[in-house]
Amino acid sequence: MKTKKPKRKLLVQTAIIVLILFMAAIMINTYIIYNGVVDVFLSAKNDMLTEELNRAKQSMAPHKNYEWFFDYWEKHYKEIASINDKSLNKAAIMSFVNNPDMSSKELNALSEKSKLSIAYSMYSMVNLSGSVEKNKNDYDRLFCIDVSEENAGFVFFDYQINNDKDKKSIPTGKKLGEKIDFKLSDHPEIKKAIESASKDIVFARPSGSFRNQYFGILPLTSDGKVKYAIGITYDWSKFNKGLQSRLTLMVALEIGGLLLISTVLLLFLYKSAIRPLTMVKNGVKEYMRDKDSEKVSERMTEVKSKNEVGALAEDFSALALEIDRYTEENLRLTGEKERMAAELDMAKNIQASQLPSTYPAFPDRDEFDIYASMTPAKEVGGDFYDFFLIDDDHLAMVIADVTGKGVPAALFMMMSKIIINNYAMMGIPPHEVLERANETIFRNNKQKMFVTVWLGILEISTGKITAANAGHEYPVIKQPDGDFELFKEKHGLMVGIIKNAKYEDYEFTLKKGGALMVYTDGVVEAMNSDREMFRKERLLEALNRRKDSSPKELLESVHKSVNEFADGAPQFDDLTMLAIKM
Repeated sequence: MKTKKPKRKLLVQTAIIVLILFMAAIMINTYIIYNGVVDVFLSAKNDMLTEELNRAKQSMAPHKNYEWFFDYWEKHYKEIASINDKSLNKAAIMSFVNNPDMSSKELNALSEKSKLSIAYSMYSMVNLSGSVEKNKNDYDRLFCIDVSEENAGFVFFDYQINNDKDKKSIPTGKKLGEKIDFKLSDHPEIKKAIESASKDIVFARPSGSFRNQYFGILPLTSDGKVKYAIGITYDWSKFNKGLQSRLTLMVALEIGGLLLISTVLLLFLYKSAIRPLTMVKNGVKEYMRDKDSEKVSERMTEVKSKNEVGALAEDFSALALEIDRYTEENLRLTGEKERMAAELDMAKNIQASQLPSTYPAFPDRDEFDIYASMTPAKEVGGDFYDFFLIDDDHLAMVIADVTGKGVPAALFMMMSKIIINNYAMMGIPPHEVLERANETIFRNNKQKMFVTVWLGILEISTGKITAANAGHEYPVIKQPDGDFELFKEKHGLMVGIIKNAKYEDYEFTLKKGGALMVYTDGVVEAMNSDREMFRKERLLEALNRRKDSSPKELLESVHKSVNEFADGAPQFDDLTMLAIKM
């Protein structure tokens, strides 16, 4: 038993789909707006950072041999941090002031005290310039650090603003020699620029230790490699919070609009589709219950929709009327079919009653035993057999096959049987019986039908059979102690096909123990599912397996063999057989 699937309301399904689509649209729209605004903001910041970084470079790396100073500051940051004015070599400082373009070679040639004094004075000057530069701008942080793999984050200069509620903005930051938590792994774009020794400014979004800041990095080279960098940062969180608050307001407004639009849409859907569909559904249920097409047609006129639902209501109304008309026609045809079946059954019984069917057929005659059968392919058949005594010493045997099947063939068969029977009872030879029957049938044969006939007359006292063949199958004969074999005689034309047809008699004798079997083509042309025919060879095999049996047993054996060969394939032709044994 099938379980009914739970029914879902169309309105609910539509509401869910609409909400999902609208929410997806809101999310996509918000994403696009957010990224668009961020891109515009960062593009503007990039231009500002480029200008400010170039200005900062002039302040923090003013000497053309800045590499020497950065390298010295990094190696001697502790001495620089602890130096005092008394220990300075002022003469060395004045010499550097008078010759500011001293090369690295000239600087390295100085004494350690002179180098320390010059490095300290340069650091103080750069530190003052950087602090002034920071105070003139509104960025959050200005720093200069080592960005090499072995010493990344080493601080040369770091200027920050600590915004305190109770105090003024106080410059803070890390001192020379301290480290910023700067990991190249957090900034792949910066790492790529350093590895390629690029001098271009690199911009990086918040990540790692700079998760709340957007910053730009200006690489500084030493010996052809990027070792130092000047950086400027802006507080990202302020901008991001402001943008998110505005986006939240926008999403809230969009959701409100979504609810309003969804409500209007669903009301329209209910009025134009759901309610009319419900009326159609109820109409279907009423029709299934009452089978009243006129009532349903009247109900469907209440559906006023001018869309596909209205067309559906009209079509259902027309369908209900057509179903009623079809039902009435079907009942009429069923009654007609039953009447025709009854008539065909009566015709079948009438046809069967015209064929000999009582056995033994001649209980007072012990000279021979005869048996025949017919299995029609349809309700009535076109084959027939007959046997009857012409006198005490002559037995007529007939087997015939009318062209076609069904009722026309059955009517033609009845006419042919009566005509042949009447002429045979006159005691004339078989060939003359067939010639007269041909003239009678041809004269009244407007439908151009014909019949194959084998007619034999047995002289009971001698066993001699005189026969004529009008286009029928060869008879099968067995003599005592022999096998069944085909008796290939000369055929004539089928009865009824042309005027003045001529036939010839032939004779053979059945000795005591001998047998004759005649049949229609439905036996040898029976087919299996592979479209293979039974053929005469299998007929002879079936007969010879029971060659000493009675005529009834012989025919039953053949019929069984045909059925086994067909193996369920439909029977397309009548199966008719007759056998006699002396």
